[in-house]
Amino acid sequence: MRKNSFIVIVALLLMIFSTFSPKAYAASANGRPKFVIVVMNKVGLRDYVKYELPNIKKLIQSGALGLLNVRTAKNYHEPSAYLSIGAGSRAESDYNGGYAFNYNEMYDFGRAGELYHIYTGNNASKGDVVNLSINSLKEVSAKQDHQVVPGLLGQILKDKGIPVAVLGNADLPDTYRRYVSLIGMDENGKVKGDVSGNLSKDDMNAPYLMSTDYDKLYDEYQKYSSKGGLLVIELGDTSRADDFTSMTTPDLGTYYREQALKKADAFVGKIARSMDFKKDILMIVTPYPSKEDIASNHLLTPILVVGDDYKGGFITSFSTKRLGIAQNIDIAPTVLHFFDISVPKSMMGLPLTSIQKSPDIGEVQFNTAQSKLNYLSYMNEKIVATYVQRPFFIKTYVIVQIVVLFLAIMALFFRDEYAKHIKPLILANMAVPLVFLILPVFDVNSAFFKAVIILAVLIAMVFLSLTLSRNNMDVIMTLCIITAALLAMDILTGQKLMKNSILGYDPIIGARYYGIGNEYMGVLMGSSIIGLTALIDRYKKPFMKYVVSAIFIFLIYIISAPSLGTKLGGFIVSFMAYGTSMLLLFNFKFNKKNFVYLFGFMLIMMIGLFIYDMLRGGQSHIGRTALLVREEGIMPLLMIFQRKLSMNIKLIRYTIWTKVLITFILVLGFLFYKPTNILINIFKRNKAVYAGFLGSTVGMLFALVFNDAGIVAAATMFIFVVPSFLVMVIDELSNP
Repeated sequence: MRKNSFIVIVALLLMIFSTFSPKAYAASANGRPKFVIVVMNKVGLRDYVKYELPNIKKLIQSGALGLLNVRTAKNYHEPSAYLSIGAGSRAESDYNGGYAFNYNEMYDFGRAGELYHIYTGNNASKGDVVNLSINSLKEVSAKQDHQVVPGLLGQILKDKGIPVAVLGNADLPDTYRRYVSLIGMDENGKVKGDVSGNLSKDDMNAPYLMSTDYDKLYDEYQKYSSKGGLLVIELGDTSRADDFTSMTTPDLGTYYREQALKKADAFVGKIARSMDFKKDILMIVTPYPSKEDIASNHLLTPILVVGDDYKGGFITSFSTKRLGIAQNIDIAPTVLHFFDISVPKSMMGLPLTSIQKSPDIGEVQFNTAQSKLNYLSYMNEKIVATYVQRPFFIKTYVIVQIVVLFLAIMALFFRDEYAKHIKPLILANMAVPLVFLILPVFDVNSAFFKAVIILAVLIAMVFLSLTLSRNNMDVIMTLCIITAALLAMDILTGQKLMKNSILGYDPIIGARYYGIGNEYMGVLMGSSIIGLTALIDRYKKPFMKYVVSAIFIFLIYIISAPSLGTKLGGFIVSFMAYGTSMLLLFNFKFNKKNFVYLFGFMLIMMIGLFIYDMLRGGQSHIGRTALLVREEGIMPLLMIFQRKLSMNIKLIRYTIWTKVLITFILVLGFLFYKPTNILINIFKRNKAVYAGFLGSTVGMLFALVFNDAGIVAAATMFIFVVPSFLVMVIDELSNP
């Protein structure tokens, strides 16, 4: 009997201990480990550089520093930024998301805890912070085109028995701003802590005549920190100082900001001294940019992480794979990883890591806080310059391209002999993506100097091409092959050029951080198909089609390989575009039967890609999608396709790339119509180029259907298709 009782007791104890994180709740004389997030809102990297912040700069030297993309489902929106952190997914909140109160606080017609029960049907208790907007937060989240669970981080920690507490507020005299609750609350909108006005005090020398009572805030921190777990602390003063800038003079605005930062720095130093960084983590995060940074497009905010796994160097994440760049949706997975908890697939982010070596700069050797800040500031200025200048350069390029195509068609329609004078402009337009790719080598931020360099390089390239070769087809072939080869090399070597290119992806926009983006995906496919099929027709060697087919397969690989940043839409589009070209190169008919076979083979390969990356842990977009489908069924996949379709419909209506694609299609239709039969005769003599034309056309159509921002990829693909045929027609007329 005693033996059976003993077994039962042991079994019960094992069950109890199994519910706790082994890392978080191992016996320790120094207490339980804790993850402390200090929210220092509306602060920019330039503030870290400008002001004397000895405690924070000491932590920068020992910890990992980075820049945070703070976009949400509602673009840039303050409460949504906090909610996105807590959900681990880009979320949306209205400003009522800040309506969180201590259980006994009075609000409207009753105590917050009682109102919470009336609103939700759930009970709360003394010591709870309740968010009275939880119902509306759930309703808004359910309407998103991706899965968003408000309070997911807090709920997971709660289920694992790990304490969570939120402290502080950024209240104004007539406005509740307790957004900090959105980070730590559970799915029912509850969390332990104190966000009341008791943590503020009257202050005749502070914005709005109030400031954070740091003594009381620290007392509350000590009360909860002994329990370990997650503590989220909103400092408040930096946010109030930033809001107050519109109500005071610039000099006083600067003064109030400096005072708020110095108080925050002193408090952070006090928190840091209370922590054991061999087992604890301290994160200082800015969920939302300052007014000044928003006005100047410095939309990435600073993030600093200090702890045993974050010694020196810069922050990065598997979701960005960029030195010094992370996403707000990476924070929740980082917290879960710290407590040895698996990250749910509904969280879009991945844990933050510290990077000491990067393909961008080699071994990181920044030994002081200032050297780290200087480098990150330099990188940030380049990112901002590209973000600001991108619309100007792309719009100018598209408009010039449309004008040149229009002039060429008018010349062909009215006076054929004038068309040959437009050929240099057509070739220059085809060379622009290559020039945009190599532009970062010149390392200039000025839009004027970039424009000068672009024009100078284009003029030099076209002049040398036409001088060295009288055969325009050779010029086109060479230009296309060089463009494709340089792009492929850049992908294989870490996308050093693409990351900073005008046609590359943008960390501020945050749609993609690595791999190949839509613009250059279209450029790569269009240039490689036209250039390599022209090579076959140029030399007419039987083995060339085998070599070219092998290159096509290799290009499919680098567009879709998980290790290089898998792009699901890119895999589908490239497989169908290159596959169609290869079918025709080997004299298969382009009919319904063969097309269905090709599409079916693509689906089989895509499933294999899903499985392969899923077995790797789902580090890329494809693998994480596969894991999500395995756990939750087909719905997440349908949501992805719905998102892609809605994005394409939106972009078709608003992006300038739609205009150039329509222009390309109209020009192509004109070339088939007039001059009569010339384009058809060109295709008859150049069967490989004809195969490339059909392959590119299939790729363009599949890009529109299966790729997010497919209109962009379709348009950039045709940069090399239609102008090439236009030059061929002009040459045909000039040399009958």
